[in-house]
Amino acid sequence: MPIYDAYIALIQTGVPSLKNIISLVELMLCLSCSTAKCERIFSSLKLLKSRFRASLSQENLQAQLQVMVEGPSLAEFKPDLAIDKWLNSASEGKGRHINGHKVCQKKTCRL
Repeated sequence: MPIYDAYIALIQTGVPSLKNIISLVELMLCLSCSTAKCERIFSSLKLLKSRFRASLSQENLQAQLQVMVEGPSLAEFKPDLAIDKWLNSASEGKGRHINGHKVCQKKTCRL
């Protein structure tokens, strides 16, 4: 019997003396049975924190690592909203520059 089915059966019995067993089964359902995800995260961290990016703040490192691990695949990622937000987030009057050229701030203007 799969562990989740056993868990459901234990809960449905409603026997108070099984409280500790139910807690143990809940713990088993939460724990990963392998270290694959942990290893994948450390591999992503190694790629992210190269010597060129060694000065990333903890906040930026955490955000980028979360995107690498939990974010959408490149095939599913649609960057248009993020690019528009970045282009329009410059300080008032300063605007964004790309390769030395000022970027148009009008809504109809695209790169």
